[in-house]
Amino acid sequence: GKIEAHGRGRKVVVFKFKRRKGYQKKNTHRQEYSMLKVGKLGKVKKSPSKKSATKATETKTAPKKAALKKTVANKTTVKKKKPAVKKASPAQPIETKE
Repeated sequence: GKIEAHGRGRKVVVFKFKRRKGYQKKNTHRQEYSMLKVGKLGKVKKSPSKKSATKATETKTAPKKAALKKTVANKTTVKKKKPAVKKASPAQPIETKE
């Protein structure tokens, strides 16, 4: 990429205050920027050797299948129910002899 131009953005007002305290502060800010021109984008193609490509695909698929079977077996667990909590009845006033 190449740098085309530099510039400054529009002015932004920053106003700080605290309510009921009489504190007010006004500030401004302009952000600087650079215009870039990006050239051609592309992906570099890598050609792996035939021997390593076939070995890599064979070794990758076998462990994944075994791992998937283990995780599926572990996920089928039974959830336990929580015991019901009894609510305490409100205290009744004690009768007094009058």
